[in-house]
Amino acid sequence: MERAHGFRWFPLSAILLGLLALSWTAAAANSVLVGWSEVGLHETDGTDFSVYSLMPPYSTIRAQFISGGLLLTNPAGITVTYQAVADASGSINRTSQAKGNLYQNAEALYGKALQPDAGLAGFAMPGLSNQPQPMVFDSARKCFSATGIPLTPYDDQGKKNFFPLMRLVARDNVGNVLATTDLAVPVSDEMDCRACHASGSQVDARPPEGWAWEVDPIRDYKLTFSAVMMITFWARRRSPGPWRLRDIIPPGWWPRWFRTANQSLAWGATATGALPGSGSAARAPSRS
Repeated sequence: MERAHGFRWFPLSAILLGLLALSWTAAAANSVLVGWSEVGLHETDGTDFSVYSLMPPYSTIRAQFISGGLLLTNPAGITVTYQAVADASGSINRTSQAKGNLYQNAEALYGKALQPDAGLAGFAMPGLSNQPQPMVFDSARKCFSATGIPLTPYDDQGKKNFFPLMRLVARDNVGNVLATTDLAVPVSDEMDCRACHASGSQVDARPPEGWAWEVDPIRDYKLTFSAVMMITFWARRRSPGPWRLRDIIPPGWWPRWFRTANQSLAWGATATGALPGSGSAARAPSRS
């Protein structure tokens, strides 16, 4: 409708929507999302979890939202999510499925059955559909956090990529994007003992009853390494003085060990935040 003096009347709803759009645009223009990985590089056990686990996939990311130069301390009306994003070479890491046998062995190792792409602390990978995953607000740190994402160093094409990218997105309570940022979440499988403990490697590291000679190189060194450690542990418990391995190892034990490959968790080794209660007080905790 147009009045005689030439002005046009606009519906109140259109005016309010316009003001809201201007307000959102201003908020987005003055907002920044800062994200980081909690550790410089998270080590993992690689692809095999059938024997023992020292470092499960457990990447933690954090983010702070800053608007108008002020750090967000009350998350009311603001959400932050994470999802995978391709790097310049096209490498993308959306899922932890089909990248090892973690999920087949999780319950035996950690006492917790995990659904595909789920992590030990409840935060998941985005999955092949790249579904944005919510972060939670940590009031003590004044940041959003996602703890223990089961990120592996293998992209969705099966290629190694130690620096996969994640995209963080901050939104308001109606879904408008306020800020985004991409960050590398470094992860590696280079915590590897095969130089000394692979079958046929160092003579001094050879178990008394022989090498494992497993086809899978990771399972191979884990079997020989854990066998030597268990033999040493048992020997020292049985006799504090001089002893011979063959005096304390039950007949036929070694073949049974290789056949059953009993799964064990290194609770007495180095503590890790991924496994509450793990580690020894005599050893400094791992930062991974």
